[in-house]
Amino acid sequence: MKRIFTFLFFFLLSAIYAQSVNCFPDSMEEISVSGTVYLDTTNAYSLYYLDIDDDSVIDYKLNFGPYWYQPDSSDAVRPLDGDYVNIYGSVHLQLQDSILVIVVYEINDDFWRDPFAPNWNPVLKQSKKNQHTYRNHQGFASGWYSDSLEVVELKGTVLIDSTCYYWHYFIDVDGDSLPDYTLNFGPPWYENSEGLEKPLDGDFITVTGILFDTKLMVLTLNGYIWYEPQSVENPLAAKWINRNMYQNMYIHTPFDSLSNMMIRTGWHNQLPDSLYCQMLRLFPQNVPFAEKEHVFAGFEIGVFNRNRQNLMISNDSIGGKVQLASKAMFRFHFENAFKDSAQANRYEIKCKVYNRNNGTWEIVDDAQVDYLSNQVIYESETINSLIILTYEPLTTAINENVILPDKSVLSQNYPNPFNPLTVIEFYLQQQGNISLKIYNLLGQQVYDLADQSLNSGLHKIVFDAHNFSSGTYFYELKKDGVTIGIKKMNLIK
Repeated sequence: MKRIFTFLFFFLLSAIYAQSVNCFPDSMEEISVSGTVYLDTTNAYSLYYLDIDDDSVIDYKLNFGPYWYQPDSSDAVRPLDGDYVNIYGSVHLQLQDSILVIVVYEINDDFWRDPFAPNWNPVLKQSKKNQHTYRNHQGFASGWYSDSLEVVELKGTVLIDSTCYYWHYFIDVDGDSLPDYTLNFGPPWYENSEGLEKPLDGDFITVTGILFDTKLMVLTLNGYIWYEPQSVENPLAAKWINRNMYQNMYIHTPFDSLSNMMIRTGWHNQLPDSLYCQMLRLFPQNVPFAEKEHVFAGFEIGVFNRNRQNLMISNDSIGGKVQLASKAMFRFHFENAFKDSAQANRYEIKCKVYNRNNGTWEIVDDAQVDYLSNQVIYESETINSLIILTYEPLTTAINENVILPDKSVLSQNYPNPFNPLTVIEFYLQQQGNISLKIYNLLGQQVYDLADQSLNSGLHKIVFDAHNFSSGTYFYELKKDGVTIGIKKMNLIK
């Protein structure tokens, strides 16, 4: 127990990696169904249900988001009682519901929501109706717009859409309980340097920020600094490069200057004289063509000519590349939580770029992983539109056999944070009696997850935290009474 408290002390000194999460896609399965809608209007806001086999018995609950949610890039509307509809979305089981819930992505083939939209990239306007990026791979880089980037102040009540994955924040400034502006607090992993927390649903706040149409990039919250871009005039850090530029140009992602690319002078190579370069960080689930990859960080680079044409797109799909005459330097930053997971004995970090010609992800062989600065760095004359950081099994080719760890190892649970299911994986060098126990933040044992004899090899155990409250927990693996490892996990409901 003394060992537990020693670990707790050091964990409490470190920053806790937390994200606002309603449900994780790891526990969700995409589904397409058709059926008749039934409305329950006995509550303040209507509840939607679906009967798919025409037996007048409901089979699913439909989650369209908060009562005020409406899609911003289609004309889709909520169905009426008795409507026959086609639904595409993700299905999962919520603790408060007795039936499966479908988080709706499309209704009657019209866009409803993108569950992973990276709304911290401030300018994400749609160029035309019904054009969204979740399934058609048109990319998120949107080029430049003629908005007057003015700093404005807003006062109002916070509205939070917690339907799926990371929460989206809005503000009601006229008191009608409907959102008037989107609040951009940065990506889920962004942490305010002073420890300032995001507001809660229903909080009355004062914010100042840069206004993009109806999306406010938050600079201050209730008088305290939330985010300081290097340039208010250019908060996206996207820049023009020109043929005769006399100094190297840095372009970085919004909210993280450590993820950047440096374009050197002499880059021009039968390209337009001026190019607008934009670098974005994506959700791993948003990276096109990467379903079979172990992605933990994704990036998209857009290169636009003066006609607003993205040179990285052809045939209406992202995945292209641009060839320069001089080498550019690329840096991709990742957080400690990702690094800690990837440092398990069986995995290593790899950087990959998408080759659209053959439809494969290719490892960047000369990419260097800097574990001190949490960056992957490489140089190349080629700017690829899609780059990912992945976990790759650590293998050594000896008679085509994988070299396993030379000792028992406890890995980081995944997903983490989680709600409510997570997988705990460990490797046993030899057969033995193991115990896997869960502790709360005070070091008190709250659950005995496993106590049994297991053979040598790789093992996975699912921890179901339906009956636990949100918070930080620790799990300890022992083999024959000897502690193999202790790790932290975050449950967020």
